[in-house]
Amino acid sequence: MEKLDTLKQLINGELAAAIQYKIAAESLVGNDNFDYIKSHCEEHSEEEFEHYQLLVAALMQRDGSADYKIQSAVDAALPATEELENTEVAYIRDFFARAEDNAIDAYMSFHESIKEEDPDLDDIILGIVEDEREHKLDFTRIGRIQPTLESFKHKQKANKILHEMLTRK
Repeated sequence: MEKLDTLKQLINGELAAAIQYKIAAESLVGNDNFDYIKSHCEEHSEEEFEHYQLLVAALMQRDGSADYKIQSAVDAALPATEELENTEVAYIRDFFARAEDNAIDAYMSFHESIKEEDPDLDDIILGIVEDEREHKLDFTRIGRIQPTLESFKHKQKANKILHEMLTRK
């Protein structure tokens, strides 16, 4: 596959990821127990869109064409970018950890193919890889701090005791 074709696939993947993170963030509205994952999804959506913009600029600098249709962008992003099929927090966490792994693999493969030929583009790619690794780490950490029913009950009990102490006369 030609370098610019691969670059277009990466562009499509970043756009799809930005949209998926946005959808995930919006699906968690109103669920205060999961504000932490919602905020990560919102932040990562913005970062994925920045990656998209960086890659489009790199494509244009290399005389590439961005004249493709939305549906072809979505089709080209799949199957490397999976469909988001559920809005439960555990699913979202695992989905994005897996998606970040797929992105890292795709970028590292592209890095290997261009590192000698196009060092400027390679610098962009390696910067994106670092961001994707941080995104995966964020979702790995979320898995360790996700609230459990027991921690929620403990917090409720602590709040009740504190309330009773403060309202005693």
